[in-house]
Amino acid sequence: MGFTSFNSRKNEVILKDENIVVKSFKDTERFQTEFQTLTLLDGFYSPRILKTGIDFIEMQYIPGDLLLDKYLSADKEQAIRLGHILASTVKNLYVRLGQKIPFDENFRNYIFFQDIIFRVDFEETQEGKIEDWAAKILSFAILYDAEIQAKAEFINSFLKTLKISPKEIYSRLNREIIFLSDRWGKVLDQTDYPYLEKTIFMKE
Repeated sequence: MGFTSFNSRKNEVILKDENIVVKSFKDTERFQTEFQTLTLLDGFYSPRILKTGIDFIEMQYIPGDLLLDKYLSADKEQAIRLGHILASTVKNLYVRLGQKIPFDENFRNYIFFQDIIFRVDFEETQEGKIEDWAAKILSFAILYDAEIQAKAEFINSFLKTLKISPKEIYSRLNREIIFLSDRWGKVLDQTDYPYLEKTIFMKE
C-alpha cells in the first residue's frame, strides 16, 4: 500500500498511517532544529515526536484543515475568529520557545483543528521579538488572495489579541512585505497592501 505524501519543497513528508507522519530531512541543521524544538514543545500547539532516526522524525499526525485553506475561504466573521485563534497560538508558542520565532510563516505550516491552530513546521527558527513574528505572519496574510475585507478583519483581530498596535508593527511589516513580494515576484502597488497600509497601519 502506498503512502500519502504532503507538499514540501525541502523535505520528504509522508503519512505513514492515519496517526503518524514521517518527515525525512536533506539538511542536518534543519533536522536538529526541528527535533530540538518539537522535543521542547512536546505536543504544545505542535505534533508530538514518536520516533527519530539519523535523518527523519516520526511525529503525531494532526488532522484538520490547512490554515491557508481556511483563510482563503473566510468571510469577515470567520477571519476575525482565525486572527484571534492564530494570535493565541503565537503568543503561547513564543513564551514556550524562549523568544525564538519561526522563519517561514507560510500558512501551510499551520493546521486548524477543533478550534485550535497548531504549527507543524519548526525546521528554521531565529531569535526575535513577538512583533517580528507577527510582521512575518501579516505579510503572508496581506499577499494571499483572500477577500480584502476579510484580510482587514483578520489583521485587526490578530493584532488586538496580541495587544500590538498597527503603528508599532508598521516598520517591521514593511520590511517583511517588501522581502516577500520580491520573492513571489509581486508588485506591491498592484496588491492589497497600499489600501491596508493606509486604512490600518498608517491610520491617524
